[in-house]
Amino acid sequence: MSIAFQVQERLDDGGWRTILAQTLSTGLNMPMLFESGEPSCEHVKLQVEVMTA
Repeated sequence: MSIAFQVQERLDDGGWRTILAQTLSTGLNMPMLFESGEPSCEHVKLQVEVMTA
């Protein structure tokens, strides 16, 4: 499985600034934790799991 996501910030002038664009690869029933960021910029944390029904 591949999961693509994008984190954007809405600017005062109505435009958008992309903070992060990433694609994660994982399998069924396998939790994936993604963290990014440095002390001087935004920090993004995402945990996702694709589960069978």
